[in-house]
Amino acid sequence: MSRSSRRRKCCSDPYIFCYICACFTLSPQRRNIAHFVESVYLAYFKVPLGDQNKKWAPYIVCTTCLETLRSLSQGKNAKLKFGVPMILREPTNPLDDCYFCLVNDKGFNKKNKRYMTYPSIYSEIRPVPHSDEIAVPVFTKLADIDDEVNYTPLGSLFSQPELNDLIRDLNLPKQSAELLTS
Repeated sequence: MSRSSRRRKCCSDPYIFCYICACFTLSPQRRNIAHFVESVYLAYFKVPLGDQNKKWAPYIVCTTCLETLRSLSQGKNAKLKFGVPMILREPTNPLDDCYFCLVNDKGFNKKNKRYMTYPSIYSEIRPVPHSDEIAVPVFTKLADIDDEVNYTPLGSLFSQPELNDLIRDLNLPKQSAELLTS
């Protein structure tokens, strides 16, 4: 874990926002991201679902995004409202660069959540709606079993700084650290 993310503490819980559409999601509509979601996301947007091992990134999806992805996987004529999903970057300062801290989620419920306002900041790019420039993505088939052998979810990998921090936190000698990384 980098030093900035250890010092930083979100004012809002990132797990109340959908990873795909970035909208505030009430608890009955929250679903954990499963391998199915990762596979369909990759088949629809042509990019893997990332940052699932980061504490600052939500690992839930709303039922709207989940059911749309499920319909796509079943060959139904469905589409999300946007051609580019939410893109998150690690925030550097919770006061002015953290998407989740800048969204006021207090007092919102099922009836009034559509009136929430969402910030536009450096650490995130909001979903981009379909337009002449952003076409509706074409859903390709889900990966076959053979394809899954070559697929490694990004959430299972450590970056070098995170690995260094883990080794340091565990006080591992050099030989044990090499064994851990192999």
